[in-house]
Amino acid sequence: MWVSGQQKMLSQQTVEYNKKKITLSQAFNILSDLPTKKRRSLYTKINIVLKENSYFAEAEINAIYNYKKVLDERRGFAKPYSDTVLSDQNDEKTVEALIHAVTKGFRISKRFYKLHKKLLSESSFELSDRAVKIGEIKKKFDFNKSVEIVKKAFAKIDKKYENILDSFIENRQIDVYSKKGKNSGAYCWGAGMLPTFILLNHADNIMSVEILAHEMGHAIHTESSKKQAPLYRLYTMATAEVASTFFEQVVIDDMENLLSDNEKIIFLHNRIMGDMSTIFRQVAFFNFELELHTRIRNEGQVSKEEIAKLMSKHLRSYLGSDMKITNDDGYLFVYFSHMRRFFYVYSYAYGQLISRVLFENWKHDPSYSKKIEKFLTAGKSMSPKDIFKSIGIDTGNPAFFEAGIKSIENDIKKLESLAKKSKVI
Repeated sequence: MWVSGQQKMLSQQTVEYNKKKITLSQAFNILSDLPTKKRRSLYTKINIVLKENSYFAEAEINAIYNYKKVLDERRGFAKPYSDTVLSDQNDEKTVEALIHAVTKGFRISKRFYKLHKKLLSESSFELSDRAVKIGEIKKKFDFNKSVEIVKKAFAKIDKKYENILDSFIENRQIDVYSKKGKNSGAYCWGAGMLPTFILLNHADNIMSVEILAHEMGHAIHTESSKKQAPLYRLYTMATAEVASTFFEQVVIDDMENLLSDNEKIIFLHNRIMGDMSTIFRQVAFFNFELELHTRIRNEGQVSKEEIAKLMSKHLRSYLGSDMKITNDDGYLFVYFSHMRRFFYVYSYAYGQLISRVLFENWKHDPSYSKKIEKFLTAGKSMSPKDIFKSIGIDTGNPAFFEAGIKSIENDIKKLESLAKKSKVI
C-alpha cells in the first residue's frame, strides 16, 4: 500500500516543457534526446519535483524496509537479499560473485564515461548527459525488414528458431505498431501450454530491430520450456534475461554489416551504453539497496537527505569523477521503482553477462547451439546454477563474470580505436 501510494503520487506530478505540462515519465523519456541546454533545464525541473515529493518517499522507504527486516527475521533469512535469491531459485554465492566482479570492474564503466564525455564534446559533464547518444542512425527498418534481419540471424543458430518467428507472424501472435490505448514498451507473455504473445511498439528504427530480437528471445525460451512437465515449464527471473539478450546479441552482430563506418561508431557506442545501464548501473543500485537496508536495520530510520547522499555515492562509484554528481542527484531514489522490488536489479547484470559468454562460445563454435538448446528447454527442471553448469558454465566462479566484463572492456577499446581512426576524438 505504501508503494502504491508513492506510485500514485508520482503519477500526478508534472514539469513544464515547451510551455506544456508533461508527466515525470514523459520527461524522463525525452530527456536524453534533447540538446544540452534544454536537457539540463528539464533535468533540473525533474529534480525539483522529486525533492519536493521526497517527504512521502522517506516515510515509504523506511516503512517497507523495516517491514522487510521483520519478515526476514521471522523467516530466518540471514541477508537482505536472501529472499530474492531463493525466490529466483538461485545461489547466494553466485550472486555475491557477480556483485563482487562487477563492482571490482567499475574502472571499466568509468573508462567508458570518460570516453563518452569526449565523444559528446561537452566542457562539463552532468548526470543528465549519462544516456545521450552521440549521433543518429537514420536508416529505416520497417517491420518486414526487421523480420527479415532477425530471421536470417536466428537461422544461423538453428533453423527451428527462424521457424518459430515465422509461426508467430503467421498466427498473428505479435502486436506490432503503437495505437491509442495500447501499453508502451515491449513485452512477451506466455503461460503453460497457452499461445505465447508479443507486444511491440515498433518505430521503424534500428532499436526496434533489437527489441524484436529481444522479445523473440523470451518467446523462444517460453516455447522451448513447454517440453517440460507442467511444474517445470517457464523459467525463473534469473534465466529470463539470458535468453532474450543472447538472441538480441546474435542479431546485433549481424546488423553491424549493414551500417556505414560512422554509423558503426554510433551503434557500438549505443551498445556499450546499454551494457553500462544493464550491468554496472544495476549493480551500483544493488550496492545502494544493500547499504540502505543495512543502515535502516541498524538505525531504525534514515532521513531523505541521507538516502539521497547514499544514492549519489553509489552513482559516483560507477560513473567516475569525470561526471559531476551532486547530492541532489540522489533524489532519483524517489522515482526509481526497482528499489521497491528488493534486489531485483541483480538479474539484469546476471543475464547480460551470461548471455555474452553464450554468444562468444557459439561464435567460436557453432555446434555450441546444442548446449544453448539444452538451456532453453530446461525450464525450471534445475536451478539456474545447475542449468548453466550442465552446459559448461560455472557461475559460482568469480572468474566467469570477470571474463564477461573483460569482453565489455574490449568493446570500449574497439570504440576508442574507431573514434580515433575517424577523428571523432
